[in-house]
Amino acid sequence: MAIAEVPPLADYPHDWARAPAIVLRETLEAIEQEYGSIEVYMDKELGLDEQWRRQIRLTLVDRA
Repeated sequence: MAIAEVPPLADYPHDWARAPAIVLRETLEAIEQEYGSIEVYMDKELGLDEQWRRQIRLTLVDRA
């Protein structure tokens, strides 16, 4: 399934997009060690340009 075909997060169970803070922290640390930044990882490994990264941030980042 292409990214463009993934249903909106609202269609998933609420906990689908959640993870314990320690898991997120360790994942980001591993990505930063390997690639230098999450942006570089998303570009090199996922092929996501700035427009995609901006949309992901708007969708996934909790602004509460």
